[in-house]
Amino acid sequence: MECVCCLMGEKSTDWKSIRQVLMNADFITNVVHFNTEGLSDKIRNHVKNTYFSQPEFTFEKVNKASQACGPLCLWAKAQVSYSDMLASVDPLRREVAKLEKRKK
Repeated sequence: MECVCCLMGEKSTDWKSIRQVLMNADFITNVVHFNTEGLSDKIRNHVKNTYFSQPEFTFEKVNKASQACGPLCLWAKAQVSYSDMLASVDPLRREVAKLEKRKK
Protein backbone atom coordinates (compact mmCIF):
# COMPACT_ATOMS: atom_id res chain seq x y z
CA MET A 1 0.00 0.00 0.00
CA GLU A 2 2.95 2.26 0.59
CA CYS A 3 3.77 1.92 -3.12
CA VAL A 4 0.23 2.90 -4.16
CA CYS A 5 0.30 5.89 -1.82
CA CYS A 6 3.62 6.97 -3.32
CA LEU A 7 2.23 6.76 -6.87
CA MET A 8 -0.77 8.81 -5.82
CA GLY A 9 1.45 11.53 -4.36
CA GLU A 10 0.81 10.70 -0.72
CA LYS A 11 3.70 10.99 1.70
CA SER A 12 2.25 8.28 3.93
CA THR A 13 4.67 5.58 5.03
CA ASP A 14 3.29 4.43 8.36
CA TRP A 15 0.29 2.11 8.59
CA LYS A 16 -1.91 4.64 10.42
CA SER A 17 -1.49 7.22 7.64
CA ILE A 18 -1.91 4.62 4.91
CA ARG A 19 -5.17 3.43 6.50
CA GLN A 20 -6.46 7.00 6.43
CA VAL A 21 -5.70 7.18 2.70
CA LEU A 22 -7.52 3.87 2.15
CA MET A 23 -10.53 4.95 4.15
CA ASN A 24 -10.86 8.17 2.17
CA ALA A 25 -14.21 8.11 0.36
CA ASP A 26 -12.46 9.10 -2.88
CA PHE A 27 -9.75 6.42 -2.78
CA ILE A 28 -11.28 4.06 -5.36
CA THR A 29 -12.29 6.98 -7.59
CA ASN A 30 -8.73 8.31 -7.42
CA VAL A 31 -7.35 4.91 -8.38
CA VAL A 32 -9.79 4.51 -11.28
CA HIS A 33 -9.16 8.04 -12.60
CA PHE A 34 -5.41 8.09 -11.91
CA ASN A 35 -3.55 10.37 -14.32
CA THR A 36 -0.63 8.25 -15.48
CA GLU A 37 0.63 11.06 -17.72
CA GLY A 38 1.20 13.14 -14.59
CA LEU A 39 3.53 10.56 -13.04
CA SER A 40 7.00 12.11 -12.79
CA ASP A 41 10.22 10.33 -13.66
CA LYS A 42 11.36 10.85 -10.07
CA ILE A 43 8.35 9.07 -8.55
CA ARG A 44 8.39 6.35 -11.21
CA ASN A 45 12.07 5.60 -10.57
CA HIS A 46 11.59 5.75 -6.80
CA VAL A 47 8.78 3.18 -6.98
CA LYS A 48 10.82 0.90 -9.23
CA ASN A 49 13.94 1.09 -7.06
CA THR A 50 12.20 0.95 -3.69
CA TYR A 51 9.31 -1.45 -4.25
CA PHE A 52 9.54 -3.27 -7.57
CA SER A 53 13.15 -4.31 -6.90
CA GLN A 54 12.04 -6.32 -3.86
CA PRO A 55 11.58 -10.02 -4.69
CA GLU A 56 8.55 -10.24 -2.41
CA PHE A 57 6.71 -7.52 -4.36
CA THR A 58 4.79 -9.89 -6.61
CA PHE A 59 1.07 -10.25 -7.11
CA GLU A 60 1.11 -13.77 -5.69
CA LYS A 61 2.88 -12.82 -2.46
CA VAL A 62 0.99 -9.58 -1.94
CA ASN A 63 -2.36 -11.23 -2.75
CA LYS A 64 -1.61 -14.05 -0.32
CA ALA A 65 -1.07 -11.46 2.42
CA SER A 66 -4.10 -9.37 1.42
CA GLN A 67 -6.61 -10.07 -1.32
CA ALA A 68 -7.46 -6.36 -1.35
CA CYS A 69 -3.83 -5.33 -1.92
CA GLY A 70 -3.01 -7.93 -4.59
CA PRO A 71 -4.92 -6.15 -7.36
CA LEU A 72 -3.43 -2.82 -6.23
CA CYS A 73 0.03 -4.35 -6.68
CA LEU A 74 -0.90 -5.20 -10.29
CA TRP A 75 -2.38 -1.72 -10.73
CA ALA A 76 0.84 -0.07 -9.50
CA LYS A 77 2.97 -2.16 -11.85
CA ALA A 78 0.66 -1.39 -14.76
CA GLN A 79 0.74 2.35 -14.06
CA VAL A 80 4.53 2.42 -13.92
CA SER A 81 4.80 0.29 -17.06
CA TYR A 82 2.40 2.56 -18.94
CA SER A 83 4.24 5.64 -17.67
CA ASP A 84 7.52 4.14 -18.94
CA MET A 85 5.91 3.64 -22.34
CA LEU A 86 4.60 7.22 -22.38
CA ALA A 87 8.06 8.52 -21.52
CA SER A 88 9.63 6.53 -24.34
CA VAL A 89 7.21 7.90 -26.97
CA ASP A 90 7.15 11.44 -25.58
CA PRO A 91 9.78 12.75 -28.05
CA LEU A 92 7.69 11.39 -30.92
CA ARG A 93 4.52 12.96 -29.53
CA ARG A 94 6.26 16.32 -29.25
CA GLU A 95 7.56 16.03 -32.81
CA VAL A 96 4.07 15.24 -34.13
CA ALA A 97 2.61 18.22 -32.23
CA LYS A 98 5.34 20.46 -33.64
CA LEU A 99 4.65 19.26 -37.19
CA GLU A 100 0.90 19.67 -36.79
CA LYS A 101 1.40 23.20 -35.50
CA ARG A 102 3.65 24.04 -38.44
CA LYS A 103 1.04 22.62 -40.84
CA LYS A 104 -1.58 25.15 -39.69
